[in-house]
Amino acid sequence: MANYYGAFIITDSLKKIMGDGMQLVKKDSVTPSELPSYTPFAIVILAGATEPMSGRQFKEVTGDGKSVTGSGIVMSGMFPMPWSETYTVGNMITADDIFEVSEDGSSKKQGFATIESIIFMKTATDLDDVLNYYKVLCSQHGDKIPYHEDTATHPAGSQAAEGDIFDDKYDKFMAELGANYQSN
Repeated sequence: MANYYGAFIITDSLKKIMGDGMQLVKKDSVTPSELPSYTPFAIVILAGATEPMSGRQFKEVTGDGKSVTGSGIVMSGMFPMPWSETYTVGNMITADDIFEVSEDGSSKKQGFATIESIIFMKTATDLDDVLNYYKVLCSQHGDKIPYHEDTATHPAGSQAAEGDIFDDKYDKFMAELGANYQSN
């Protein structure tokens, strides 16, 4: 297994934050008119990052193309305890607060998502595959996001050497996007 900076674990599901948890639905069961209510359900693991809810610290990310393992420590009192979790394409993932709702809305059951693919990052700036995946998501969701081009064609690529990657237009766009973004 090779070492990586991080991995994006892509699933077959979309999510919507509800009052008592996260509702999951399969991508192919959502109509185009319903898409704006959902966001893609994915997991991101980055070496050196800490999960805010569990306090798990990622020390290492390793993978082989079809699976990725995040490992590190979590503090238990004053003692660091090792942990490791592996995600494999084709496996299902879930958590206590993830649920599915019946079509008539009358009942809930444990929700799950199936891992479709894993996008690996060799370094913190290795974003081409992630940006290209985001471009696909934008087209599927009907979003026209002007700042999601791959790094090879992004106008900021020529400005990177000058240190001025983000202009005023970009800042304004991001402020508007943040103000209108549904956080689910």
